[in-house]
Amino acid sequence: MKRLLLWVITLTLCQGCQAQSQQEQLKEFSAAEQALSAGNSQEAIRRFDAILKNGPESERALLLRCKAKYKLQDYQGAIKDAQQILAINPTVFSEQDYLALLNLGICNNNLRQFEQARQYFLQAQKADSTDVRISEGLGYGFLEEHDFARAIKNFSHAVEINPASKTIFYGLGKSYLHANKYPEAIKAYDQAIKLDPTYAVAYQNRASAKYLIQDLNGCCADLKRCEELGVNNTQVAAFREKVCH
Repeated sequence: MKRLLLWVITLTLCQGCQAQSQQEQLKEFSAAEQALSAGNSQEAIRRFDAILKNGPESERALLLRCKAKYKLQDYQGAIKDAQQILAINPTVFSEQDYLALLNLGICNNNLRQFEQARQYFLQAQKADSTDVRISEGLGYGFLEEHDFARAIKNFSHAVEINPASKTIFYGLGKSYLHANKYPEAIKAYDQAIKLDPTYAVAYQNRASAKYLIQDLNGCCADLKRCEELGVNNTQVAAFREKVCH
């Protein structure tokens, strides 16, 4: 009887400790997420480090630490966290796995490792072909590699998915511009500027496209708008001096 009573007391105490431990973990997780939301990425990483020390297979903690590292431009660190997520349970594909693949594509793009980025984007695309971030990521990769036909194809697909993104239209315009398709480039930049009338870099690139079709008045108007928006670099100034008299 005494042994049974002791066992019951011990079990109750253990359950109480576990409940307290879970509450502390939830509190620490909440503090880490708040730090991340507030833009304090270093503090968020420190807190996620502590969480992962006690639970190294917390996919959510790894995913959020990956995000914090990305914000600090620690792309290699973010890649390591994303790869760790994929290694936790390779036989089951979860939402965290999908986001890890997406992050691996984005980080490798930033490191200019475009072939590796594509491999991850295409794996993610098999799970969700409607995610605009995949088409946009593929588009920018092909653009940087000067494969303008495939860049245009992916940006065009991204526009179909999300016609309200100025960066997608900008990427499409830049792809057309480098492919020497100037009227198409101007139309894409028109859409980017329609979505954001203060999008200075779109005006600058549209000015280049207009210059190449000999629309000098339109070119000068766009360059003037660039300067009004605070773009005072030597490239814009020299271009305006050359074209606009």
